[in-house]
Amino acid sequence: MSFFLPELAASGRYPRKCSMKTSPPEFEPEQQPAQRFTHASGARPLEGYTIKRGVGRGGFGEVYFAVSDAGKEVALKHVRHQLDVELRGVKQCLNLKHQNLVALYDMRQDAQGDHWVVMEYMSGESLEQVLDRHPAGLPEPLLRHWLTGLVAGVAYLHDQGIVHRDLKPANVFLDAGVVKIGDYGLSKFIADSRRSGQTESVGTVHYMAPEIANGRYGKEIDTYAVGVMLYEMLTGQVPFQGESVGEVLMKHLTAQPDLTPLAAPYRGLVQQALAKDPQARLSRVDELLSQLPPAANAVTSPRKTGTPPAPCAPLPSGDGTAAESPPVSEEPIAAALQRTGRWLLEEMQPLSPLTKAIAACLLVATGLFSM
Repeated sequence: MSFFLPELAASGRYPRKCSMKTSPPEFEPEQQPAQRFTHASGARPLEGYTIKRGVGRGGFGEVYFAVSDAGKEVALKHVRHQLDVELRGVKQCLNLKHQNLVALYDMRQDAQGDHWVVMEYMSGESLEQVLDRHPAGLPEPLLRHWLTGLVAGVAYLHDQGIVHRDLKPANVFLDAGVVKIGDYGLSKFIADSRRSGQTESVGTVHYMAPEIANGRYGKEIDTYAVGVMLYEMLTGQVPFQGESVGEVLMKHLTAQPDLTPLAAPYRGLVQQALAKDPQARLSRVDELLSQLPPAANAVTSPRKTGTPPAPCAPLPSGDGTAAESPPVSEEPIAAALQRTGRWLLEEMQPLSPLTKAIAACLLVATGLFSM
């Protein structure tokens, strides 16, 4: 159930892999010409809400940024297609409450009988957009933050008997520092004893577990998708790529992921998450966190960007005295500060030119960078 601006690139970006989906795309790419929406700014098709602008559309219908009569900002999803599947997925998640899930407020019908979903509006980025800025993989602290929120949200869904069925970077967001999972349109209650008869199109091809092909699956398909996303956060690439949907699906069924780019502690974890046999996978998705190794280099080769220099000052021990420090690098402190400044400038690339100019001046003033 996609619903706001960061999702707009979902069907048209993927420079690291083919853009292929097994179900209609949720939104058209943001780069497309201005879209024409059914309702203009200022319209009130749903009582109690005023539309401010359209933010996306796709196979299900249209999504708008709106404000309630009381002033609350929300996202309004006008469901016009795939009605039964979409509304069922939303209805069974309507009363779920977790900090790592996008909040669903209500399901309404307008005067014409059309269906609307009222949900939390988010202004933050999607994981997909963050991955675009880090083509070699995320810095480890950033990776762990995204993974922790993602796993917590999915584990909560599983504890409620819900399988998301369409986990991918475009459906995971960061808002006010909190990772949140959205797009419940394909979510379904699946008991462990009821794994047959699944007929709807499920998921996006690069994140689809092998067992989806035979229609018998459970929560393990979400674990598999999270494993694919972990691999992508570590390397910047999905584990299985191809020139067609069929080629990618066949690799999910028969090929083993290349784990050589991963540091040793991560190889076993990703391997368990991507096991072909769902019974051989991690029994719970939150084992991805409990088995997560201590912070270390996530890939075997160092990144060119995104990794700040290591601190060179010893930390105090418990009794207040200086703890024994590792050998200090012979690199002059001034040079280390310069490297820190360059790293900070690289991390500021997504900012506006004015903001970057101001930040650069501050770095020069503090001695972290020289023009």
